[in-house]
Amino acid sequence: MKQFNNYCKSKPSLTINSWLLAIPFVIIWIITMLIVHYFSLAIIILMPFLVIPFYFMSKRFIEGNLVKQQAPMLKRHVFMVGLTPQVRAAFAPFINLLLTIPLAIGIVFIATFINVFIAQAVTPDFTVTLENFLILAQETIPNNLNSVQIYLSENIKTLWPLLISEALFYFIPMIYMLCSLVYRTFHLNYQTNPAIFSKQQIKSNLNELYYPNYRRLHIKYFSATIALPIILSTITYGVSIGLFLTFNPSLQSELRLVYLISSIIAFLVFAAFLPILFKYNYCLYEQFLDNHYLTIVNVLKENVNQVRSNPQVHPANIAIAEHYISTLERRGDIDGEPTEEEIQELFNQLHGLYEDENNNHLNDENEEE
Repeated sequence: MKQFNNYCKSKPSLTINSWLLAIPFVIIWIITMLIVHYFSLAIIILMPFLVIPFYFMSKRFIEGNLVKQQAPMLKRHVFMVGLTPQVRAAFAPFINLLLTIPLAIGIVFIATFINVFIAQAVTPDFTVTLENFLILAQETIPNNLNSVQIYLSENIKTLWPLLISEALFYFIPMIYMLCSLVYRTFHLNYQTNPAIFSKQQIKSNLNELYYPNYRRLHIKYFSATIALPIILSTITYGVSIGLFLTFNPSLQSELRLVYLISSIIAFLVFAAFLPILFKYNYCLYEQFLDNHYLTIVNVLKENVNQVRSNPQVHPANIAIAEHYISTLERRGDIDGEPTEEEIQELFNQLHGLYEDENNNHLNDENEEE
């Protein structure tokens, strides 16, 4: 880990702009939490089509700020790239959403079992109060959830294991999705490589370098860097709930609101680390390229030659891929970084690519009409 930290220090430092560039994603995440609070199924639409594109934008611009390669005129196009199948496939939003359900149920079940066992030993009235609560819940849910919430708030000191369980249902999905986004950021770099043209290419070629050689290091560094944000946000979440219920007892009848506000506060703590996590992912991928760039160049050249005559591949895609390959080939040179003129040329090519794609899409729609 020390060697990797030294490697990161050799890269450009984060600036205040790095944190400012994360603000749009933070705002979108909070808005998503508010919407999902009142309509939980909205997450199915919001996660892949709003949260992930904004996350992708923040990542790209923070990394661009690190290497001083920002392109403000491409903001809209960067967001549109976040809607492409390659980006969504890298984050696998629907699979991750499905995984949060059994994960949350499993952790909550274990926590509840342990807490109930403790409560029965230290609280004499716990068993009777819990039985009354379960009878009430069976009779009223789903017709009258408020009566269940009121009973829970009135007996909160006795039924605290249920309070913790309900609070975990708010916190675990959020923290799991955030960790998944951060972990898969490496795969995003990997999968949206500008010289990759198909999923088969990813599976059969580049992945052979990652899984046997680099996956263990990736998980090791990810675990080390994500630990502090998780610990601090967890502590913040628990302390926030405790403070709200202690200093404003009337909120005991509005537990879901308390959980929501506490989740937002905990998210802000986690979000404060996002630029740092982005830099670690950036350094991790750069280190991966340092170790394998010659092999990757040979693989990419072969694939570019295969698609060169394919009419479905836009010439701008091939030009961008060739530029990226030439950049990789110079990684071993002292002056291997691309010049500002080359960077601007690449941005112009990318701008033209998306303008052409938008025009073709509009023409197709007009023909259909």
